Amino acid sequence: MNVLTKWKVAVCLAAIFLAGGVSGFFVAGKVEKQKASKPLDTKELSKEVAMSFRDRCHARLNLTPEQAKKIDGIIERYSTKILSVHDEKRTCVRQMCDERNSRILAVLTPQQQEAFEQMAKERKEAWRSRENSRTKAPGPKSDKADCGTNGPGPGLSNKIGVTSAFPDSLEPQK
Repeated sequence: MNVLTKWKVAVCLAAIFLAGGVSGFFVAGKVEKQKASKPLDTKELSKEVAMSFRDRCHARLNLTPEQAKKIDGIIERYSTKILSVHDEKRTCVRQMCDERNSRILAVLTPQQQEAFEQMAKERKEAWRSRENSRTKAPGPKSDKADCGTNGPGPGLSNKIGVTSAFPDSLEPQK
């Protein structure tokens, strides 16, 4: 191989290496962005936490088979209780948003109520659009709540300051 050919091979290898690094950087960034935007599955997360805790207990405590069985039962019972607390809190947040929205509607004029309901409709559409873009597949209506913490969504106005993800619940309670 002459000197010119060696340089060509070295440059080609460097270009391939650089292209791989750049593409890896962008792919990793996209994967991390998708992970970060994915909604949490509290049931799955709860199972993972419980299994991790169970495995640590078994590995570090040198348990007898009888102790392991008892501890596994305790972990399972409390994992179920913890999950139910998560669900209760989610329900509580929904109820607070419902109450807030019905109180706001009670203060507004009929024209403002229509605008408020339109805001709610837009928020619901934005939420569904965001959820569908995360999952890349149309699915059932999401009951997830941000209760206004994530802003009004792309291109939506927030003039009154309500961005609830529960537009269905904006009907005044009777």
